[in-house]
Amino acid sequence: MTQQSQIEKGQEVRYHKGIGEPRMGKGKFGPTSSPGPRTGIAPIKKRIALKPREEEPSEKLPVPDQFQPETSQKKTPSPPRPAPKMPPLPQKRPQKKQPPTPPPETLPAIAQTTEDPGIIPDSRLTKNPVSQVFPKLRATKAPLFHGPVRRNQARQGAMGNCWLMAPLAAIAYTRPGFIQNKLCSELQTVQGERAFKVNLYPGAAKKQESLFVDAHLPHSGGKLPLAHPGIGQKAVWAAIVEKAVAAHLRPAAPQYSDTRKGAGLTGHKLIAGQDFAKSRNLYKQPSAVVHDLLNKIINDNDYPTTVTRIIPNPDANEKNPEHEYVVDDYEDEILYLYDQRDGTYVEFTLEQICKGKKSGKYLKYINWCELPDDPEDS
Repeated sequence: MTQQSQIEKGQEVRYHKGIGEPRMGKGKFGPTSSPGPRTGIAPIKKRIALKPREEEPSEKLPVPDQFQPETSQKKTPSPPRPAPKMPPLPQKRPQKKQPPTPPPETLPAIAQTTEDPGIIPDSRLTKNPVSQVFPKLRATKAPLFHGPVRRNQARQGAMGNCWLMAPLAAIAYTRPGFIQNKLCSELQTVQGERAFKVNLYPGAAKKQESLFVDAHLPHSGGKLPLAHPGIGQKAVWAAIVEKAVAAHLRPAAPQYSDTRKGAGLTGHKLIAGQDFAKSRNLYKQPSAVVHDLLNKIINDNDYPTTVTRIIPNPDANEKNPEHEYVVDDYEDEILYLYDQRDGTYVEFTLEQICKGKKSGKYLKYINWCELPDDPEDS
């Protein structure tokens, strides 16, 4: 059936995209009506066969030689190019032999740190002594010296080291310049902390040896419980010397308790040196000998002097059967003693001194140090 006859009978002609011939079929609503999409008379497309385009003859261009095919003839190889010449590498200059450095000079520890002798390294500071009763240490801000040196600046504390504190107070009483010029001085560390230098005569040494301590001292209730200045005084030189002595007695593990035991003569030797420290026994001596000795030591030369008082039969309430006093004066056969613990005075007549044990409390030893009365030390 031709396409024209199909259209005349009212049949639906469906077109499919990409298909040349139509597909016949009945519509949904009968042969006379066709509401479906793409219905009706389809135009007849006439196919026209296209002829291939005849190319016009073109003139052939000459092909360059570099694109010509290789022929069987062998070309003579070109000579190789010479390699570029590299500049010569710079040669290293021979190093001059430097003279050997001399070994460093062995200088004192202070000179190695700084040229200022008033500054020391922390490594030269001794260990801080420990007190089991007063373990708290605090850096004191009190001055080392405040005003003239006085004996009431060397008050004995709770440690009971009268053998050390009495000679200190005696020297401060008659040779105050020795304390300030030769015994101790103030320095500082590299970090700017306070430090102190104390010169002592340890053992049998005839030359002073320096110990360096810092400003940390035992505190209790805001006060110094051990060596301390008296009422109205601010200088702490006695506390610094006490600390240095504790560090000297046991350098590895210093303790303040090591300063409890000692004799008055030991204190004079440690501070002034064994060449100046002297001692005599007052026990069972004639009164004339004792009288001349006291006049020579105290009145004629005014040497720093201490005496050792002994209680032969102390009772249970007596805490200090042996104590070292500072000699204050000797006048009219009466010996006046100063107690550095509380600043009080004790008197002994010449008769009591010569009786010895018969008078109860008696004086056994007299100790002094023959320091020169130099104008710089007074």
